[in-house]
Amino acid sequence: MAWDQFTGEAGTKVPTTIRGGSSAFSLKSENAFVPVENTQDAPRLIDRGANFHFSVPEDPNPATLEGIAVSAIPGTASPSNYTFSDVDPGTELGIAIVEVDDTNGTWQFSIDGGTSWSNIGPVSQSSARLLSFAPNTRLRFLPKPNYDKDTYLWFFAWDQTQGVNGGTAPIPAWSGTSAFSQGKAKLRAIVDPVNDPPTDLILTERTIEEFKPIGTRVGFLVGKDVDTVTNYHYSLVGGEGSEDNQYFKIISNGVTTNAVFEVRVKSMYSIRVRLTDNGGAYIERVFKIAVTNPATRSDTFGVYRDGAFYLDANRNRAWNGTTGGDAIFGFGLPTDIPITGDWNGDTLTDIGVYRNGIFYLDANGNRTWDGINGGDLTFRFGIAGDRPISGDWTGDGYDDIGVWRNGIFYLDLNANHQWDGTEGGDVRFGFGGVADTPITGDWNGDGKTEVG
Repeated sequence: MAWDQFTGEAGTKVPTTIRGGSSAFSLKSENAFVPVENTQDAPRLIDRGANFHFSVPEDPNPATLEGIAVSAIPGTASPSNYTFSDVDPGTELGIAIVEVDDTNGTWQFSIDGGTSWSNIGPVSQSSARLLSFAPNTRLRFLPKPNYDKDTYLWFFAWDQTQGVNGGTAPIPAWSGTSAFSQGKAKLRAIVDPVNDPPTDLILTERTIEEFKPIGTRVGFLVGKDVDTVTNYHYSLVGGEGSEDNQYFKIISNGVTTNAVFEVRVKSMYSIRVRLTDNGGAYIERVFKIAVTNPATRSDTFGVYRDGAFYLDANRNRAWNGTTGGDAIFGFGLPTDIPITGDWNGDTLTDIGVYRNGIFYLDANGNRTWDGINGGDLTFRFGIAGDRPISGDWTGDGYDDIGVWRNGIFYLDLNANHQWDGTEGGDVRFGFGGVADTPITGDWNGDGKTEVG
């Protein structure tokens, strides 16, 4: 209504019940309209302890890993007492990523529904990665192999009034009209562990001394796994390399004997062991276990009498008989000349005899003459009256033979058990006098036998 200022003062309130005539107010009144201009309002993001998260399998296939729709991120919060909104009507929201933990993997995004993926890349508040809530915008985390812990990124809310989906933009100092929220929140990628099979299995020791009692420990089994394993299970299983499983047992993680072994019966055994982790995954390994004789660490002695060998097998330098651990056995004739050597390369000294220019060697190591068909050796080298000798002339781990005649050595250097002459690879040389006695030994420690 109109006021003629006749009564009342500007800025004060007065009653207007009397109008028209001589009053200060007009009888009629009109409505007045003041237009209010709409302005941009910043989005709001208040997490209030909300746990935004999504799950990722360990060791995923990049070709099939879909990740999470960016628009679904608010719905992952637990508890859900957060604010993620914009008061401006029709606003399409999104996120602005300002920090990623890529120590143990790679964060990626897609704006075409997962057809193609790009790394989020280095981000900061001066270069935030912008991802809208558009249906085809997705986010994923590719963990490194065998990584099964959590990782995270930090983001602001984005109202898309600045920047484009998939691009980057700086986040300026906040104001009420900013395109970005004042607060930020954390999104965690939870990598769900997948049970990996063990990576390796070792046996700490792979030798056992002969004649040890049943139940003697060979060594310990040690499993390796990229996962944290609280309980391994070890077992003997069938398959290639399991032919000697029955001679051993596994107690906890220890391999123990289930038989008494003797080198001359068998010097190498094979077992197959399975390692199973607490998730049921397993690997198998074949182990070769060697039977050893402590006496082979250095030579001992014996005598040959009337076609029989007497050996100090227990190494106490006294004859104790077979009940006391020594050995006696017949091999050859009373007039034969004894000879010893490692004929088969098993590090054990075997025996033999020389008779009228012919060697008879116990090549199979069972201290019995079994003939050629039984694994032993016989061949001519030298003539009747020669003195037989043996030694590893070439350092190959096998003892070879030779003879000594009237101060001259004849050595089977090419190891074919026959005399081929010097032009055929054998050796002939003089050393000493006719009445001397030949001896052999590794005088300089080079692994080869020399003469004297």
